[in-house]
Amino acid sequence: MVRHTEAAFARSGLLGDALDATAMTATWENAGLSNQFRQVAKAINASKTLENDRGVYYVSIGSFDTHGNSGTVMADKFDAIDLALGSFVTEMKAQGHWNNVAVLCISEFSR
Repeated sequence: MVRHTEAAFARSGLLGDALDATAMTATWENAGLSNQFRQVAKAINASKTLENDRGVYYVSIGSFDTHGNSGTVMADKFDAIDLALGSFVTEMKAQGHWNNVAVLCISEFSR
């Protein structure tokens, strides 16, 4: 058990170092969804260092279930998605990874 814990701590340190060392070229907003996409972009860029041939990453934005002022809320949410996803696409193209990335969008409300 101790060996697994030590290996997990070592791997965590390697991940942190790899993410810290990753240079980004895109302009990123300092906000929730953009921060999530930036971390995914860093992880993809560091995949060789991390010896990761392929990865699955999850980002999330909530609070779509509105019962009032839906138009404004939805417009704000879609603006945030557009900005974050745009920076992610720009970064993936700059890193040369865009042709190896698939983006999937799902909603539990099927909207």
